[in-house]
Amino acid sequence: MHYIGVDLAWGQNATTGLAVVDESGALLDVTDRRSDEAIISWLEPWVADACLVAIDAPIIVNNPTGNRQCERLIGKHFGRFQAYCHSANTSKRHFAGGTRALRIARALDLDVDPASSGSRRAVEVYPHPAIVALFDLPRILRYKAKPGRDLELLRSELLRLIGLLDGLVHADVPMYAGQNQDWQRIRHTVHEAHRKADLARVEDSIDAVVCAYIAAYATHRHDAVRVMGDLASGYILTPVTPEIGLAFDSVNAGSNRRTSRASEGVACAFCDLLAAGSATWIALEADAVAFAPLASGMLAPGHTLVVARRHCGGVYDAGQRELSATVNLIRRVSRAMMEQLGATGVNALNASGPGSGQSVPHLHFHVVPRWPDDGADMWPSATGSTNSPPTRTTCSHRLCCTEVVALGARCACHISDPAVRLRATVAVRGGLA
Repeated sequence: MHYIGVDLAWGQNATTGLAVVDESGALLDVTDRRSDEAIISWLEPWVADACLVAIDAPIIVNNPTGNRQCERLIGKHFGRFQAYCHSANTSKRHFAGGTRALRIARALDLDVDPASSGSRRAVEVYPHPAIVALFDLPRILRYKAKPGRDLELLRSELLRLIGLLDGLVHADVPMYAGQNQDWQRIRHTVHEAHRKADLARVEDSIDAVVCAYIAAYATHRHDAVRVMGDLASGYILTPVTPEIGLAFDSVNAGSNRRTSRASEGVACAFCDLLAAGSATWIALEADAVAFAPLASGMLAPGHTLVVARRHCGGVYDAGQRELSATVNLIRRVSRAMMEQLGATGVNALNASGPGSGQSVPHLHFHVVPRWPDDGADMWPSATGSTNSPPTRTTCSHRLCCTEVVALGARCACHISDPAVRLRATVAVRGGLA
């Protein structure tokens, strides 16, 4: 998997920054080009296989005047950090005949739908709000040359950004730029710059590294990014702070794009709650949410429900995306319980399927903070059930593995030992989605 950043100039006379990061987080290349042909030629080997290309330039522009909805949303949620977008509309010559970004994406056969699960995709991003969210800054970094900004201010802000990017070696989603010789050259250029033009020559490449990291971050922390806008009118994918994520989701929860039983006309208490957007929210993320249960169902102070956004009955039919999102959110809620509530442990409880006592047939976990001698007893009895699962006499599964064959059975269903039956079935189905 390659994560590629493209700080794309709107026209072909200006420099476009380019960068690529691999799955391990290593910065493989950082450079710049000008023409479409040169940009596509550089991109081709990196996008031949699985990739996410993050482009700092409008991809979809259909509005004849004014701002796109995504640009207004960025201003709404990031304006207090001085992060605003340049307006893009078809009255501007760069967009009158379509966007440069879309032409390049199509030339490389990249899917630009932000909701796509394809392996080769391109998305629009914007470094300023992303930098604010990723590094928890009080305002944007002022490294763009504008009136009133002298060389030393621009240098100090660029060096600060370089330092923040170098520090990502310690991040949950790491990036290792320091060993790349081109990155070292860029850092040296910023240190030794005598004119603003010296900084301008490397600024686009630095932005491209930011874009490449956004692509990696969005892939591994899809719970912490949001798509503002849509494919029809234009969108921007951006990392968000927890506060911005909650604010954005509180308005957009009712238009959640992920499949729900409510949208299919089938009753589900959690799908109805998500559609209504009414709960005591603790976290609202792209694929999972967390909220406090009703007082009557509270097992302990701070008891929290973590629920998948997409409707799935339980752990047995949940997709990898839902399982990853819910488990990651459980981890973060658990840490918060220990840090803020003084809990010394947590119980993460799940019931899946009608035989488990599941109250709502929608994947969810009860996360319950625990303290020494709190008197709670949430662990199943050690005696448990002594009933044996039935041994089938007929079936059509034909599930076999070496162990089942060695025992002389034609299917795992005909083995009496539950552990052997499970081991055989898990082994055979291990590669299935």
